[in-house]
Amino acid sequence: MRGRPPIDSTTSLTRVGIGADNLAVSSSAAMRAVAASLRFNLAQIADLPKEDTSPAAEHQRARARSWYAALHQEFGATRPFGDVIIALFAASEGYLDKLLAASPPLPDAEAAGRVAGAVAAVRAACAAEVAELEASLDISSKCRTAFKAALGEHVAANKA
Repeated sequence: MRGRPPIDSTTSLTRVGIGADNLAVSSSAAMRAVAASLRFNLAQIADLPKEDTSPAAEHQRARARSWYAALHQEFGATRPFGDVIIALFAASEGYLDKLLAASPPLPDAEAAGRVAGAVAAVRAACAAEVAELEASLDISSKCRTAFKAALGEHVAANKA
């Protein structure tokens, strides 16, 4: 399982958010908001011909790497709900595309480290908003705005 997301994200999101507390939050409003296009994006990239090197195809590949990096966790490891949502939010908004931009693509461990760094930066800069997210299981416009600002600063300081 090393180097792969904890699930087959093209077909299922049912395990996301199930942790040690056995609280299944895969259908929370926040999860639906940040992962709405996940299945479509990953299914679309799976159908993309390998020989297609157009800018649009490369953009899709970068986004897929971002989704996989956001979903990555070691076998048996758990992550707090807020961390999962922040990572998926960063992927869905394109921030991870910029953090993970490299040719050839970054190794899984390095990509996971960059995602963890982005999540830590958001947690540090937006503690109140993360607490609100974790309490409500929803991502408000206030949270989105704060997360975008924190991620923008983090990306500007840490581009690949």
